[in-house]
Amino acid sequence: MEENIKKKGLTDDYHKFSSHPIFKERYNIIKGSEFTEKKLFDSNLNDRFNFIRSKLFGFTEKNLHKAKKFLNNNYLIYTEAIIKSKEGKLKKSLKLLNTVLTTEENNSYILETKADILYSNGFFNEALLFYNKSLEKNSNNYYLKKRLFDINFAMSDFNNKELTTDLFNQNSFLLEIFFFNNDLWEKFKKIIVTNNFIYWEEYFLIKEKIDYNQNNNSLIKKMNKIKDNTSNKQLIKLINKNINILNEK
Repeated sequence: MEENIKKKGLTDDYHKFSSHPIFKERYNIIKGSEFTEKKLFDSNLNDRFNFIRSKLFGFTEKNLHKAKKFLNNNYLIYTEAIIKSKEGKLKKSLKLLNTVLTTEENNSYILETKADILYSNGFFNEALLFYNKSLEKNSNNYYLKKRLFDINFAMSDFNNKELTTDLFNQNSFLLEIFFFNNDLWEKFKKIIVTNNFIYWEEYFLIKEKIDYNQNNNSLIKKMNKIKDNTSNKQLIKLINKNINILNEK
């Protein structure tokens, strides 16, 4: 940072009139706080940060040139695995990820990346296996739960109403979390229409009118009418969310 700033002609004198401390002062602050380093350093947090950084390098760089300046060992291997997957070298990518997993078998994010790579290459069953393994380590990861729904939806037999009803009931909470995800809404809409979920169908029709900015008061009345007739807690939550949005408008 200091080198880049000075290349722009911004000297220490300039920084005296700035709201930020000059670099000499920053160095003194860091030096003065060295005694707290052992107390403040969190190795687990640092490990997570490095894997996040590795993933960022993997998805933004075409080679390891820049990453090598900042990463080593498993972090660098993780970056290379992602780069190889982008190049279409699936086998090499998975081998590298497996190398990392020999010592990071409980790392939910590495497992998630492996599942993502398998999913993007059309290996749905294998992806399901690793998404579920990742979810076991991090049960609050809603991205994983949505991806699991996406895969199960793609593999569903829509003639089997019992199966699709279970899929709907187990995952309808995602509609609240990913409220503005149109693709997700379309998938749930297909299940609703196929299975004749009457109140849900009515709700979806009203929601589409909301999206096209039709009369708010009329739509709120219709929403409240569905609320009076349904006992589905998830549907009631969504209706309340929509009513709040309409009232804000």
